[in-house]
Amino acid sequence: MAFLLIGDLSGVVMTFLSAEANMLAAWADCAERMQSQLDSLLQAMRGAVRPAGWVGPDCEAFLSAFSAQVEHPGAHAVELLGTLGRRARSDAEEQVAASAADGSAAVGPGGGGDRSPPKTTEDSGGPVAVPAGVQDDVGDPAAIRRDAEGITQGGMGDCFFLAPLAAVARTNPAFLEENVWFEDGQYHVRFYEKDFLGRVQERIVTADPEVAGNGVRDSNSDISTMSIFETAYASHRGGYGEIENGGHAADPMFTLTGQDARTYDDESSIDQLRDELAAGHVVVADTGPRDGEGGLFDAES
Repeated sequence: MAFLLIGDLSGVVMTFLSAEANMLAAWADCAERMQSQLDSLLQAMRGAVRPAGWVGPDCEAFLSAFSAQVEHPGAHAVELLGTLGRRARSDAEEQVAASAADGSAAVGPGGGGDRSPPKTTEDSGGPVAVPAGVQDDVGDPAAIRRDAEGITQGGMGDCFFLAPLAAVARTNPAFLEENVWFEDGQYHVRFYEKDFLGRVQERIVTADPEVAGNGVRDSNSDISTMSIFETAYASHRGGYGEIENGGHAADPMFTLTGQDARTYDDESSIDQLRDELAAGHVVVADTGPRDGEGGLFDAES
């Protein structure tokens, strides 16, 4: 059994710097300049530490230390700057190409984002319209918590996403309410991801008011706020086919909150889980693959 923990969401910063295409291109230019300057500096240092006429054990010891502590790490830094610069330029070119293809602007802070409807599958079913009442529910933390408490998985194997979604919604529904809204005839959901440098940035997913016919529902089998998040996550991942066959709950936990989950793979007690919940932490438990019985649960929950 494994369970995932993150801290109280009340302190999460809601605004992050997004990597626009022009920002990525500027960083690529900067990385190339730094790479060239650092390489030139290393070459000058190599010449400076090898003066003519200095020989003997002290010289050998110094050159050995210089090689280990300066030359080799410096060469690695030069190579890394080149790699990061090329990756940033490639990402910038991909964003420009994608924007040109769909007519949208590059993603910036608080705007833009994934716009294409998620591709449906046999398990997801075709798209169905979202009732108008859900527009008000996404702005009501009480409604979000209610929908999470009555969450009912549909025909897709996406419990790895629904479990952390419901856990966050029950622990801090106001946090999710800040990350979903209805505007200009579409739903908008704020997710989080890391750029190529590991920095957290936001990604706004824009979705038409349609959800999967066999998707998540509430306890009355009705479309709910949870359906909006499921559809947005499918769009973010590239289609329902990318989420319907299971996954690791730590991934959507980060996508939903912008915080890395702490994962515990050892056997844990009910008392420990109770203590974490009492501390206001978001907790998700799953069975995971294992041989035989043991842990808190013997079947998927």
